[in-house]
Amino acid sequence: MLNLMAYIIDLTLIMDNLFWLLPSNVKGIRFRTPVTSDSVEMAVTAFVDGPAKNDIHDKVLSYVKETRDKYYPTEHVKNAITGLIRTHRFQLHDD
Repeated sequence: MLNLMAYIIDLTLIMDNLFWLLPSNVKGIRFRTPVTSDSVEMAVTAFVDGPAKNDIHDKVLSYVKETRDKYYPTEHVKNAITGLIRTHRFQLHDD
């Protein structure tokens, strides 16, 4: 379960990075920007080199250790995954 949880969270946050890296609006006109290998590499690098990865993996490991000998419904695991994604996703701040 550890590897699957970490994989789901990592991939989701890398896709989030990719979304924010691609330009999507020029002069109010929406257009599709093709995903390139360079943009994927930048999204992966931003995640791997960023502070979130180690924190996420530590929390997933802790969660798995705490719940190892207990049965939890699927919803419990889903909530743990979505909570970590919400905590670590890119967020714009209005300052």
